[in-house]
Amino acid sequence: MSSSDIVDMDENKLRSALAMLQAIADKSPDGDIEEKYVVLYNNALTELHSQLAQFGCDLSSFFIPDNELEHHVTSFRSGPRLPSRRNQPDVTYSTHRYCDRSRFEIALTGAMNLIAGYLQAPSPIKPKIGF
Repeated sequence: MSSSDIVDMDENKLRSALAMLQAIADKSPDGDIEEKYVVLYNNALTELHSQLAQFGCDLSSFFIPDNELEHHVTSFRSGPRLPSRRNQPDVTYSTHRYCDRSRFEIALTGAMNLIAGYLQAPSPIKPKIGF
C-alpha cells in the first residue's frame, strides 16, 4: 500500500487503533480475558476495519462475538441441603464475563497477521479480464 493509495483513510485513527491492538497483545492479563478487554479489542478492530476496508481487508472473522463471553463459576455447593437453605442457588457466577484466553489469542494473532500483510505489501493484484 503506497501513500497514493490512501484516499479516505485517516492515518491518525489507523495508527491509534494499531497501537491499541499492539498494547492489548503486549499487556493482556494472564488467564481468561475479561469483557472490558474484549470490548477494547473489538473497538480497535472496528476502527481498523473501517480504515482498511477500502483495500479489501476484511477483519470481520476476527471479532469476538458476544456469545463467546461467559460468567465464571465462583462457588458451588455439593452434598445434602438443609431445608432452610434450599432456595439458595447451588452455583454462583462472577459478575463479569470472560472470553477463553485461547480463543482471544487466536483472533488477536490472526487479525494482527492479516493487518500486517496489508500494511507491508501492496494490495493483491486483481486478475485482468481479457488481454
